[in-house]
Amino acid sequence: MAKKHVILFAGTTEGRILANWLDEQSGVTGIVCVATEYGAELLEEEMSLKHLTVHCGRLDEGAMEAFLKKESPSLVIDATHPYALLVTKNLKEACKNWGKARYLRCLRKEGLKE
Repeated sequence: MAKKHVILFAGTTEGRILANWLDEQSGVTGIVCVATEYGAELLEEEMSLKHLTVHCGRLDEGAMEAFLKKESPSLVIDATHPYALLVTKNLKEACKNWGKARYLRCLRKEGLKE
């Protein structure tokens, strides 16, 4: 079975849960992108990732597109905060412009709090 390379943009509890789940799947490698050192610390404290690495730092649309081209994922998952509208917009555009990865937005059920 061919490995699936995934990039997860995380900024929520769901992002950390999803990172853990992805890391447990056989045949999946990837990168979890977080904007802040705090986000990276939470990932490192809560789990020991074996198949995913963590990228820390904010990316604008151009940097996101360059990152996608460099990493060549088959799937990009947007699990950023629901209020991070600019991040979601930029990520959608970067995926559309690059055109080689499926984009998936992960949102929590209404009424759940971080």
